[in-house]
Amino acid sequence: MSKYRVIVEGSDFVISVDGGTTVRGFIVVRIVDAESASEAAATAIDHVSSEWAMGKQAVDSVQPVLAASEVEKIGIMESLRASETGYVFHPGE
Repeated sequence: MSKYRVIVEGSDFVISVDGGTTVRGFIVVRIVDAESASEAAATAIDHVSSEWAMGKQAVDSVQPVLAASEVEKIGIMESLRASETGYVFHPGE
C-alpha cells in the first residue's frame, strides 16, 4: 500500500452561519493509504462523506457533491511531514 494526498472538493453543502443556513463549497486535504490513485480518491471521499453524515441537514432542493480534484502519491518521508487540513469554505455556486 502507498500513501496518497487527496484534495477533496465539496459543493452545495448546507451549513449553519449566524443562526441561519447557507449553501457553501469547500476544499479539504486527506492523507490515505491505498493500492491505487482511484482507490485513494474513493477512500478520501468516503472519509469526508462520513464526517459530514453526523451533522448533515437535508434540504430538498440542494444535493451535495464530493469529488477528488487532485490525487498525489507521496513518499514515506513526505507522508511523515504531510498533514490534513481543516475545511476551507467558499461561497456556493
